[in-house]
Amino acid sequence: MKGLELCECLYVEAVEPILEEHFPDVAYSAARLGPGSDVLGFDTPQSMDHDWGPRLTLFLNEADHERYRDEIDRVLRQKLPREIRGYPTDFGLHEDGTSVMRAGADGPVTHHVTIHTVRAFFGRYLNWDPDDEDNLT
Repeated sequence: MKGLELCECLYVEAVEPILEEHFPDVAYSAARLGPGSDVLGFDTPQSMDHDWGPRLTLFLNEADHERYRDEIDRVLRQKLPREIRGYPTDFGLHEDGTSVMRAGADGPVTHHVTIHTVRAFFGRYLNWDPDDEDNLT
């Protein structure tokens, strides 16, 4: 399975239903953006050995991010299934700091659903502020 397809399954089969049940009034968008061969569809079976797996980014507005980010993260850690389509949703770290899917862990799920605002995401990855009018000219 390609990484983008797996990320879509994570959203449709797990994250979206959890958010609808626990946060029905919170507006958000979801995407798989950022680093990784899967983002551009260049992942191969070897990609699975590091920084690959069911993951996505949720975007909240500034006020909702401040209010709900920690609570959404907590609920996802408690409610996400341990696997999606046979792939673990729980992650650990290699010695070099790259992430790796891990099966069979106990306790809350160490997921890779990150929660950002658009401004914070683009500031982090592109050093660009979409709200800065000087960036638009």
